[in-house]
Amino acid sequence: MIKRYMKVSGQAGVLVLLAFVLSWASISHASEKLFKDQLDVSKAVQESISKLKEHLQEIERISSENPNDSEVHRGAADLFRMLGYKYMDRAVIEYRKALVLSPRAEHLHTGIIGVHVSNYDGKDNEEDKESTLNVLMKDARRAEELWPENALYNYAKAYVFLEQGKEEEAKGEIRKALDKPYMRQYRESMNNAKDKVLTLLGFPLRLKVSINPSFDAGSFMPMRSCAEYLNTLAEDFLKERKFKDAVELYNGSIKIFTHLDEDASVLHAVYQKDMYDVYEKIHKCYEKQGLQEEARSILQEMEKIESKRVISVQRIEEFQNFLITADVREIEEEYQRRLEQGWVKK
Repeated sequence: MIKRYMKVSGQAGVLVLLAFVLSWASISHASEKLFKDQLDVSKAVQESISKLKEHLQEIERISSENPNDSEVHRGAADLFRMLGYKYMDRAVIEYRKALVLSPRAEHLHTGIIGVHVSNYDGKDNEEDKESTLNVLMKDARRAEELWPENALYNYAKAYVFLEQGKEEEAKGEIRKALDKPYMRQYRESMNNAKDKVLTLLGFPLRLKVSINPSFDAGSFMPMRSCAEYLNTLAEDFLKERKFKDAVELYNGSIKIFTHLDEDASVLHAVYQKDMYDVYEKIHKCYEKQGLQEEARSILQEMEKIESKRVISVQRIEEFQNFLITADVREIEEEYQRRLEQGWVKK
């Protein structure tokens, strides 16, 4: 099916792995190699993933030995999802076990939605893909009934409709999402659950730090897909010189990024550049209409975002220096502190 909006990623199910330093520092595109000779992040991540694959049976054993521990099941699920498409069905099974034990734990509902999105992207045939979308829609509707103010579930439903080519239904869900007071994914719970299983596996600190925290594209892809869709519609209006209508849609995209910003568990780098680009388009619309005051106001917002990106680079450098100079005990203390207090420092 040919869609009118851009796909955010063709690899939604492939985990985007980030070291602890990246999550804390809010990654910037300006910094690619952070640990230099002291710690090669990509190498450590690859080593950790290889080690995880060697311990598949151990993860399953830990799950079976803790049948009444929903946190263990979630931790196992999120370790399985880290290994790619092949293991996504196992992740779903572990999430189902956790939900049976804790049906009203919202972090489990938000987590399984991310797994469904990744699982959908990894399916090879249309029948499996459609089946996965149906399950995603069912779980999103169930969660929305329990937590109607969380916009995440409307974004997930809009994502399903977009993938099915049902644009009017998607627009309706996006409107509902934009009216919701917040969007929350509760990623901290995922990191804590993974840490519990990694500890039971006996993972050394160096490898734990390289893969926890982490995030996967499946968890934020519904929001970014909705934003891309609004941007595409806005550009259609631009071609017709309907600047006011275009700005309205661009502002909807900004609201989606604002929801991401307010969710402290989401990395700034995921959306900072996208948000800046949308503001730039709004600025051009105002200039073409001769609305200089509005254009200046947008420039101020763009400057704020750019300032955030500068701060991001500074935090990366600060933590890079910390990792180079700190001993294992100090890194362990900081790792534990972030498990308790949250990962993203704004």
